[in-house]
Amino acid sequence: MRKFPKTQPAELEAARARAAAAAEEDSRRIERRVLGPWRLWVVRHDHSLWFGGLYIGLTLVLSILIGYFWLLLIVGVHLVLEYLKKTYLGYPAGRHRLAWTLWDLKYDLALVCLALTIAGYTGATLGAAGAQSVTRAGFFGIRLGKLGAFVRGLGKPFVDTLFSARVVLFRRADMQRARRQGLPLVVAAENRRHELRHAALPADLPWRQKLTLGDWLALAVIAGNLMALLSAPLWTDHSYLTLVESLAAKLHPWP
Repeated sequence: MRKFPKTQPAELEAARARAAAAAEEDSRRIERRVLGPWRLWVVRHDHSLWFGGLYIGLTLVLSILIGYFWLLLIVGVHLVLEYLKKTYLGYPAGRHRLAWTLWDLKYDLALVCLALTIAGYTGATLGAAGAQSVTRAGFFGIRLGKLGAFVRGLGKPFVDTLFSARVVLFRRADMQRARRQGLPLVVAAENRRHELRHAALPADLPWRQKLTLGDWLALAVIAGNLMALLSAPLWTDHSYLTLVESLAAKLHPWP
């Protein structure tokens, strides 16, 4: 009985990879023809390594060296791109499209909340439940004041390192999310012409679907930083008025 040579697992894996790459290239070629270069770039911007690198680079350089206003500007540009993407993909206009746009920007919004918390607490004097004197805070207030001095003594490099790590990790997580979702478009050949069909567009609002670990992490960061920011007058010498004034000063384009 004739024996056929066995195909090695590595060869099968390589063949599958080549077939997947060829299918992806065919899909992109059709998408370019249907969407056009600009719309296709908008739809695929989160898949782009150079967009991710530019996002990280501009966020770190402008936010750390100048001010957090530039983070808000970069996130605003990304919000416009994401909304246009949802428009081109055919998401229903109104609440549905806006909800999914904000949901897919949750890592960006987490960075904004982190930046606002850092800006709100930077330069503030820590106290015990807002106590302004040792007679009110006692021994605990002295210790907490020393702890605050120690944290401030770590200085800007510590805060910048924390912020930089969050920027890189969140952008990486966002790009992985985009790759998992894929492009919710089906291109079918009919009568020798290509037609664009929208498929797999989510019918529900995002929070009605099953949340992943990354979703919970982003929501926890947003909620934690908002709570820390709103409770700042309880733990620092800020009032809500001075907190708003401090944020306004630190969010100036050229502080």
